[in-house]
Amino acid sequence: MLDLDSLAEKRAKSLNEQLELWHRAVWSPGFQKISSNMSDGEVEVLLSSCKSYAQVEAVVAFLATHAQASSPFATLSGAAKIAGLALGDWISSL
Repeated sequence: MLDLDSLAEKRAKSLNEQLELWHRAVWSPGFQKISSNMSDGEVEVLLSSCKSYAQVEAVVAFLATHAQASSPFATLSGAAKIAGLALGDWISSL
C-alpha cells in the first residue's frame, strides 16, 4: 500500500514547501478519487512530476473538467504528449 504521508513529506522537503499543504493536496477528495484509479507507480510519478503542491491541485482540477476514456494517468500522459511536452513540463504549464 502506498504511503501518501511519506510521499507528501518527501516532496515538501525536496521542494522546501510546507508539509501541511502537501498533506492537504494528497488527502483531498479530488486527489483521492483520481489516485484510486491509478497504480502506486503512477501516483509516485505524478507526484514527482509536480513541482509544487499547487500543481497537484491543478492536475486534480484538470482531471475534474476533462472526460477520461482511460485512467487518469493515461489522460495526463496523453495531454502531455499532444502538447509535445514531458509530463512534468506539461503539468507546469497548467
